[in-house]
Amino acid sequence: MMICIRIVLGLFLIAKCSAQITFMLQNVTAEVGSDAVIPCIYETVGLEGMTPTIRWYAQQESSRPRLYVFVQGEEGSTFKGKGITRNLTIGMDGSLIIPQVTLADNDEFSKLVCEVDFASGGQAEGPLTFGVYSFPTTEPVTSSDLIEFESSVEKVIVGSCESGSGYPEPVITFYKGDEKVNEGGANDFLNVFNSGIIKTSKTDGTTSVKKTLSIPLSKADDNVQFYCVVTTTMGSESKMQNATMPLFRVKYPTDKVTVMSDSNMVEIGDTIMLTCEGNGYPEPSITSFNEGTSSTISVTVTKEDNNRVIECTATNPTSVPVTGSYTINVNYLDTPMITGREIVKLGAAFELSCASSGNPQVSSIMWKKNGQDYSESNPINVASAAFSDQGLYQCVATNGDKTATQEIEVTVNGLSVDNKEEIFESIDSGNTAEMICVAEANPAPSFVWARVGSEEEVTEAILTQTGMTYTSTLTVGPLDKTFSNVKYTCTVSADGETVEKSFTLPEILDKSGSPTAGIIIGILVALLVVAIIIAVLYNKGIICNKGEKGDENAEDIAVEINKDDAANDDVEAARKPEDAAEPEEDTRLVNGNGDQ
Repeated sequence: MMICIRIVLGLFLIAKCSAQITFMLQNVTAEVGSDAVIPCIYETVGLEGMTPTIRWYAQQESSRPRLYVFVQGEEGSTFKGKGITRNLTIGMDGSLIIPQVTLADNDEFSKLVCEVDFASGGQAEGPLTFGVYSFPTTEPVTSSDLIEFESSVEKVIVGSCESGSGYPEPVITFYKGDEKVNEGGANDFLNVFNSGIIKTSKTDGTTSVKKTLSIPLSKADDNVQFYCVVTTTMGSESKMQNATMPLFRVKYPTDKVTVMSDSNMVEIGDTIMLTCEGNGYPEPSITSFNEGTSSTISVTVTKEDNNRVIECTATNPTSVPVTGSYTINVNYLDTPMITGREIVKLGAAFELSCASSGNPQVSSIMWKKNGQDYSESNPINVASAAFSDQGLYQCVATNGDKTATQEIEVTVNGLSVDNKEEIFESIDSGNTAEMICVAEANPAPSFVWARVGSEEEVTEAILTQTGMTYTSTLTVGPLDKTFSNVKYTCTVSADGETVEKSFTLPEILDKSGSPTAGIIIGILVALLVVAIIIAVLYNKGIICNKGEKGDENAEDIAVEINKDDAANDDVEAARKPEDAAEPEEDTRLVNGNGDQ
């Protein structure tokens, strides 16, 4: 029996040691007038299925009164602690509920303890804090007795800020712009004294705070916005309220004068408004601004106003005169200036140079010719002028978004003629000879044709033109022997120059051929005529073969035929080809006696 009891007790101890309770309690704050719910949050290990008893306690300096006991599902075991007058309630999960909290609850319930009891499973407890806050319901109020102060290295009271009533006590912090005002360390007795913090307690337990701003003053504080920030915080709850301080002025001498323009980059002809301002307090007066005393002036700008400096002088009662200035910046681009010859001699070198100025500085200069892009180099250099270099040149200057142009018309003058003599090859009589004289020239050339050895000027030439190329064509003929080896000249004149070109005709040949050939043809024709006469005589019986008697009138007939054919001898000789061969005559001529 004893052995069994020991075994059961041992198992109980092992189970109790393996059980674990972990609290996850959070501090709780609540605003005055609200119902505060304070949960008891925990986790367990090894106690599944067991129902705990939850007990709430108020941890006070000398006592720990029990506030509430809660057992889930057992109303008879759930009750409020004895002697507790505050109307407390308990939630379904064991949370302690304090209805309609007041600031007085901070004294009684600021420290709480939640105990969880699993009987044989073990017990544990955890602490937490509870607080009731009352944030100010009115905005902070700022005030200042003065609006003008002297500069001072010592602290000067310049105003105050008063918060509304709140709990915990509101905290006031001063700012200058976005920077927190340095009010000195916590142990700085003089700073604490000068800060002038006044606290006023209210019957409801709240407190209002009034704090004065005390700082050294310099020109950096003049007309600068100060403001106060009122912060009321309890736990994770916080409320911030801002209020601006009245602006105040700090007296200091003028030490800077500024001249400003309503436009920094202006065009020629624009009107700008310049304003002169000086610092210092009292406000400075303008003693000289473009020969006047007004704080604003207007200027209609010209190109000459670029880099012009306009000065303004100002002073206040505590300073010497101070001068500021403004430099006018005029945006302009001058029309380019081209240097170079407009009339160039053919074959001569020439140069075109372009220059321009502006603000901002000229960034690029390029050239166009006859409207087409020509060169990005400046100047343009041509080693030997050709007629193709003639034209309209345009210089284009650029700065920023401005473009300016200038033009120059270049004319190339001169004369170019191929003056090599032309010698014609053989030409038959009756044909014509065409002589062509070509010249490139500017201005237009004149052509004079002449036949060497003749005083008469040739005027039958035809002139044509393509661009700067001029062509004079002279046609002579029909040609005969009188044109053999004749020389013609073409004299071309332009721009003060004269060039002569010659043309030489060859020996003019007759269409019948050479003189020797004509003689041979004549002989052959004569022989042919004789053969014809003999044939005619034979047919008429005037001429007979051997043994035959001839016609006694043969001599008369022969003479008659010769007369008829004589007229045709010369014509036939002219028509006969130069190298024509006479056919062999087989007819045997015989005299009247029949002898061979």
